[in-house]
Amino acid sequence: MKKKMNYSIALDIGNTSVGWAVIDENNNLLKHRGRNMWGVRLFEEGQTAATRRNFRATRRRLLRRRQRLDLLQELLAQDVLAKDESFFMKLKESFLVKGNGNKIYNFFNDSDFTDQNFYDKYPTIYHLRYKLITNKEKEDIRLVYLALHHIIKYRGNFLYEGQTFNIQDSTIITDLENLLEYLKENFEYDIEFTKDDLKEVEKILTDSSVIKSDKVKEASEVFKADKDSQKVLKEVFKAVLGNKFDFLVICNLGEAENQEDYKTNLSDEEKEPLFETLLGDHFEVYSLLKNIYSSIILREILGTDEEGKVRLLSQAMINRYDDFKKDLAILKRLIKEHFKGKYNYIFREVDDKTPNYYNYMNRPGKTSQIDFYNFLKKVLNQKREELADNDDYKYCIKRIEDKNFLLRQRIKVNAAIPYQIHKQELIAILENQAPYYETIRKNKDKIISLLEFRIPYYVGPLN
Repeated sequence: MKKKMNYSIALDIGNTSVGWAVIDENNNLLKHRGRNMWGVRLFEEGQTAATRRNFRATRRRLLRRRQRLDLLQELLAQDVLAKDESFFMKLKESFLVKGNGNKIYNFFNDSDFTDQNFYDKYPTIYHLRYKLITNKEKEDIRLVYLALHHIIKYRGNFLYEGQTFNIQDSTIITDLENLLEYLKENFEYDIEFTKDDLKEVEKILTDSSVIKSDKVKEASEVFKADKDSQKVLKEVFKAVLGNKFDFLVICNLGEAENQEDYKTNLSDEEKEPLFETLLGDHFEVYSLLKNIYSSIILREILGTDEEGKVRLLSQAMINRYDDFKKDLAILKRLIKEHFKGKYNYIFREVDDKTPNYYNYMNRPGKTSQIDFYNFLKKVLNQKREELADNDDYKYCIKRIEDKNFLLRQRIKVNAAIPYQIHKQELIAILENQAPYYETIRKNKDKIISLLEFRIPYYVGPLN
């Protein structure tokens, strides 16, 4: 290459490499010191900030939750410390075990009331919440604080922020009607329905006695639709019932480059930003499906009482606790009687690779509900023909298919609970105990605002 001459630099820029070459005016490759002047630089593909942003958002959310709890502690401190001046310190150290700087009792060490008495009387925090909701007599301020602490800490979602939410008034019919009208208008599906049809579908979707696969079939047959629209309806009902479904079918998107990206279930909240990008102007479909799904899940969680009214959240969680106890007793009896030698494998064996009961209860982050159900079905179905008429076997299989078997207190579907449900119980507890405690009487509105107020997502750090 001469010192003074016209030349051009050609670049080929890709995601993981940059190719380059130096050429003259006649497109001939030039040389420098006998070497061709071309080459390539390789590097790792650039990553979005999504992962880092999620971690940052989680840190911020946990920090703000800690601030809410500190404010609650400050508001009730006068009455709580008058009863037990070391109570808040014991709460702070409650994670310590015996021999790790902790004493025998974590919370209560009175002569007539200890931790053992507390857990015997209130097996779960929801037993305590329900007692405080239904009892207007004076209760120990420490028990009141624990209930309020739990409500403020796990306050529910804000899907219906600012709205007066009444669980007795279902929004399933309205949301389903809006969804079907949107699909007809934007994708020209041939679907005919009436108000009575929508009511019938709501009844099917919320019927806990029917398995989900049958619900999908029955609900899709209620509406008058052509063959292609029937496929769409089935995907819609799979979606709102929490099963895996395909957006390519619902939104008539045809072929896509990454078809698996469009397959999901609505319990996977991490994929919401992805669908906001994939669906573009049709993201409203996702929002309507999510609203219907949340309403159905909420009704499943709460259930109804003998009069057909939707129960309080605490009642529902107590019922879940009782069902868990019953499920476990039946499963253990079935395993002991018909699967000899499998008991320890299912209930006690500590193995990271086996999604058994031990890992389901003690390592929920590694063993999901679905993994545990698949594991159990695989074991139980080894004797499917032999146990076809066995009541315990049929009970377990049906509960597993309904995804209601051995439900823990804290599971993903709890995310469908709006804050208004918790607020209802919070207000009841405050009103019942306000006559006895000045800090509650004076700070009632402030405590409610701790539950209701949320800093908008677009607001960054406040420091």
